[in-house]
Amino acid sequence: MKNIIKYGLLSLVAAAGVSCESFLNEKVVSGVSYDYLETKTGIETAVNGVYSTMRWYVGGERYYCLTEYGVDYVWEGADGGNKDAFNKYSNQLNSSFGMLYEFWENAYKGITRANTALMFLPKVGDMTEAEKVAREGELRFMRAYFYFDLVQHFGRIPLLSEGNVSQIITDFPRASVADLYAFIISDLRYSFDALPDVAMQADRGRATKWAAANLLSKVYLTRGSAVKDQRGQKPTDMDSTAYFAEAVINSGKFALEPDYSLTIDQDRQKVSSETIWGVEFTNDVLFNGSDGNKMHLYWVPTYEKLPGMQRDLQQGRAWKRVKPTPYLQTELFDHLNDSRMYKMFSWVFYANKESSIPVWQDKYYYVDENGKTTDDLLYETPAELVGKPKFALGDTAVYFIPKYYGAKDYKGTVIDKAKNRQMQLDIAKARYTFIAVR
Repeated sequence: MKNIIKYGLLSLVAAAGVSCESFLNEKVVSGVSYDYLETKTGIETAVNGVYSTMRWYVGGERYYCLTEYGVDYVWEGADGGNKDAFNKYSNQLNSSFGMLYEFWENAYKGITRANTALMFLPKVGDMTEAEKVAREGELRFMRAYFYFDLVQHFGRIPLLSEGNVSQIITDFPRASVADLYAFIISDLRYSFDALPDVAMQADRGRATKWAAANLLSKVYLTRGSAVKDQRGQKPTDMDSTAYFAEAVINSGKFALEPDYSLTIDQDRQKVSSETIWGVEFTNDVLFNGSDGNKMHLYWVPTYEKLPGMQRDLQQGRAWKRVKPTPYLQTELFDHLNDSRMYKMFSWVFYANKESSIPVWQDKYYYVDENGKTTDDLLYETPAELVGKPKFALGDTAVYFIPKYYGAKDYKGTVIDKAKNRQMQLDIAKARYTFIAVR
């Protein structure tokens, strides 16, 4: 056995030596140099490469963590590893937190790609000047987009305005916030003048004049609304905000949908008259990155755990990362005159698992704050219903209602026993799983 091991090790060492020597002597017979970016095909590929970095935001669980958690209309759901940092502002929210690093890395990747493409764009010989101006407008729009996102999250950051493919730089001083905003506005003003005056380009997802105007309005508003921060704000910022916002509105290219539900209909996202610009994905999964577009899945409750339910494609995959707050469900909207809240969520889930459809019990008792069933009778079921299924396949199995009983706080602690009893009574009498705002 010892000899076998010895000879085996010698064989491995010999093989490693041969492989190493072969690798070191390998000749590169193909490859792409930076000269490729001096061609139309190369520069088009570079521009598309910048667009692709934008999928990082909306492809996975990033944007809702960075922009939705920690506000008054959504809460963390039951799952997900980012809720403590972003929703609770715990000590995990620091410079070493993975998502913040990825955010920084991805944004500067997009900026570097844009700068590199802008560096080689003037050298392209087989493009017209009009084509070059259009691509420069797109590149500067995206560069401004990344910088605007970065400066809002981090404040003073390095400002890289030129491409570099020959030097190794290790020192990146932070620019002032005022300089960053000035740079962002300069890029977007160029894009506004350079990009086509259309609602949507023939190549879907490319930036337009109105995408630049819309972002410009937001940038001016953000800079000009500073109270104590020094963002380089000017007295004309609010006028500029209104000017570019009204330019989009009065362009005749966009309009509010007649029905609010159409704005969140997945089948109409590419044709909605309200869409000014959107990050595009493709049916070819090889070009969508590792995540694809799955943002919509993080808002779905775990309905498959409820009686009469199992996961299906129509009702969505439940990743339970985010849920609406009682404030959103009970106070934010006028329930009598404003239908947006009712159209915003799926309130009903339909039975699709016959084996778990519940039957009527003969009696239902109050469950106290410790989860113990008491002898306090809530509801006695009519005799003719006892033992029969509460619903059938295709019927309503789960019904969420925007009713706040005031029975429990956000942690689920009972704060009013009488209201909690009334809520349990209504749940016991319902023919389906009845879920209120507590």
